[in-house]
Amino acid sequence: MWSLMKSQQAPQISFKDCRTANIFYPGMVPDMSIDDQEPWAMYNIRALIEFNGHDKITQSEKFLDTIEDRLTDMYPGKEPSQSELKEAQQSAITKYEKVGFLPTGEFKDGKWWGESWNEVQRARPKSDRLTLVYGHDSKRGLQMKEYSFGLDSGCVNGGKMTALVLKSRRADDGETVALERSLVSVSCADKS
Repeated sequence: MWSLMKSQQAPQISFKDCRTANIFYPGMVPDMSIDDQEPWAMYNIRALIEFNGHDKITQSEKFLDTIEDRLTDMYPGKEPSQSELKEAQQSAITKYEKVGFLPTGEFKDGKWWGESWNEVQRARPKSDRLTLVYGHDSKRGLQMKEYSFGLDSGCVNGGKMTALVLKSRRADDGETVALERSLVSVSCADKS
């Protein structure tokens, strides 16, 4: 799946007021190209810690914990060495200070990534806007925002399975193809 995303061949849908919509696991870091996204961040992103000054963020407990969590997730059962931690921290600083955000897998650590994503898209020219369709975020539940559609409605916990249904239609001018969207949800069996 990652090679599919990295080659920019992830499923794409064109919307009337933005360039495309891409379907991703839980999300992306705003203002970072698909090629620069880290697999860990795209699979685990829940919040963003803002860079408010190099020394302040890189010395914070949140930053250090996030980097250590990342290494632990990527290499289960292996305690990262101090040199591995330092190298991972420097890599993250280099990559993320350009966009002003550090992705984290914990809600409590910062601002919800979808809020930042939508703010960044609204500030872009219409032709450069990107809408994301994502899942695997049952704690937040169904999230239908302007430029991000979170479809996880808790099926795994007995909630619902939700699908985004897109239907194309010709606009009044006869040339423009517009997409109408709707949601369809079905109940899931409680597994507890």
